[in-house]
Amino acid sequence: YLDFSANYMVGTIPTSFGYLSQLVTLRGDFNNLVGTIPSELMQLPALRELDFQENLLTGSISYEFCSSIGEQLEVFALDCINAVSCPCCTICNSGPVPVPAPTSPPTIA
Repeated sequence: YLDFSANYMVGTIPTSFGYLSQLVTLRGDFNNLVGTIPSELMQLPALRELDFQENLLTGSISYEFCSSIGEQLEVFALDCINAVSCPCCTICNSGPVPVPAPTSPPTIA
């Protein structure tokens, strides 16, 4: 499990993550990461969750990536509506995650 979410990180996603063969969850959402999703992540046979939404990523996710790892992912979240083209995302965001509207407290009669 590797989670570096919301840490104001900048730069690219390291290709060396592709060597973490036992990695199940990789989360780097809510940072300032740029570039593309490294193809080396296709080498992660145990990966079930990949979340990089709310970054500055660009490019596209190949059909090869989706066919080799996409089916094993339970969560695959990117900013794919405006920035990243992805045929196999489970969650595509184009903006901030919506906050639920507050509910009114119950009234006592």
